[in-house]
Amino acid sequence: YSRAIKRLPTIKADHGIHLSALVDMEETDTAPARKAGDEWQLRGPLTYLPKPEEQVVKMVSPIIITPGHAVRLRARQAFTDAKGIYRCTGEEWLEGYWSLST
Repeated sequence: YSRAIKRLPTIKADHGIHLSALVDMEETDTAPARKAGDEWQLRGPLTYLPKPEEQVVKMVSPIIITPGHAVRLRARQAFTDAKGIYRCTGEEWLEGYWSLST
């Protein structure tokens, strides 16, 4: 059993985990429906419980932006950001203060 037991990833505050759906997933009480290939991020702090339908793409660290600077973002797929703004695939915008929720 020792090879089958693995540590659960712990995501710190202001960090995240980037996930991808391997198959279509139905809506549940805690998660929306997803199609195979969809990507999303979960925000910390949390302990991530891996699901067989999901693949961890990467761990995400915060980007620190100093005053007078911005980060240029491009939507890899259509989504609605944390501010409720719909972003279509390929759309670019600048964020002066960016957090993982964007």
